[in-house]
Amino acid sequence: MLHKLHRKFILINMLCVLSVVALVLGILYMTTTKKNEEIAYRQLKRALEEPYAVKKEGFLQVQVFQTDFQFQVIRGSNPILEQSVMQDIADRIAQKNDTFGVLSAYEARYLYEVKWNGIQIAIMDRSHEKQGLQALLVNSILLFLLALVAFIIISWYLGKWALRPVDRAWKAQKQFISDASHELRTPITVILANTNILAHHPQDAIADQMKWIDNTQTEANRMKQLVENMLFLSRSDEQSLHYEKTRLNISDVLEQSTLVYEAIAYESKITLESEIESDLWIKGNEALIRQLITILMDNACKYCEHEKRIILQAKRIQNQVEIVLRNTAANLSQEDLEHLFERFYRSEKSRNRKQGGYGLGLSIAKTICEKHQGSIRVENKDGFVVFTVILPLEKA
Repeated sequence: MLHKLHRKFILINMLCVLSVVALVLGILYMTTTKKNEEIAYRQLKRALEEPYAVKKEGFLQVQVFQTDFQFQVIRGSNPILEQSVMQDIADRIAQKNDTFGVLSAYEARYLYEVKWNGIQIAIMDRSHEKQGLQALLVNSILLFLLALVAFIIISWYLGKWALRPVDRAWKAQKQFISDASHELRTPITVILANTNILAHHPQDAIADQMKWIDNTQTEANRMKQLVENMLFLSRSDEQSLHYEKTRLNISDVLEQSTLVYEAIAYESKITLESEIESDLWIKGNEALIRQLITILMDNACKYCEHEKRIILQAKRIQNQVEIVLRNTAANLSQEDLEHLFERFYRSEKSRNRKQGGYGLGLSIAKTICEKHQGSIRVENKDGFVVFTVILPLEKA
């Protein structure tokens, strides 16, 4: 599909650009032709002001002779031109309706004026003018062809550059669909297997089959969460995710989240510490901010190792709020650091599957930060995996 789009882009670009080039060259040719006519008219007019004369204006030779009112040449009116030639010219001019024009048979321009004693005719060779126009036409065609080749090359590379984001989006969409299909396949397979078992024991009481019912419900809930997460990301990509922003004390939200996770940390034998500056106000959606903090706290609790410490800090830095969440863990690889916020990315797939994750949480966290004009990053530091969230402070 992208190849067709690339070719279409080149074709449209070429048509537009070459149309402009052809228009410019056409206007140049017509303007030059018009200018030559004006120059020729002025020189012929000047020649008629001095009758019976031979004028030479630069490389343009002008001849003047006289006829009567019936376009019969008066003998001796021009000593250079033969009588028969002058008469033939006069006859051809008499058949035209214009006082100024072109005699194709003689490659000449003419101009005549009716005066008290007859008609005065001035003619001028236009071979130089014609050669100049032909040279201009040839150069214009060559320039057009060179422009055609140049713009084909430029359009090719420009098309590649312009379609690069589309290519990335297309590949990301394909990968997203592939990963989503893979993730949905497991819970669907489990649900089908459980229902198949239940179907083979129709005589059993519900209480005897609660193991399979509970398992089915668990997988259905996981699948529901996966679909909701994918829907959130999809709406975010389409800019159709609308939410109301209010003035929010993020210090209170962080304190409340810390209280919620104290019990979880205690059960997992994790030391949870917090240093939260009071009255940190932002403008945001409370539900999304809570979801952001929940994702990061949940991630920290799941993958806390070694000394099992989690440290949550929040403070004001100029006109921003900096939220730092540290948890002791083995250092992430450089590949993990680069791709951790990508959808469905897992650094250790078996561990994530065991923990019930799909690799969408951190991608959602990044999306929420961006929707609040903020940012999120991850790094290894002193035996900790450190997540840093930056959000703009609400102006007082």
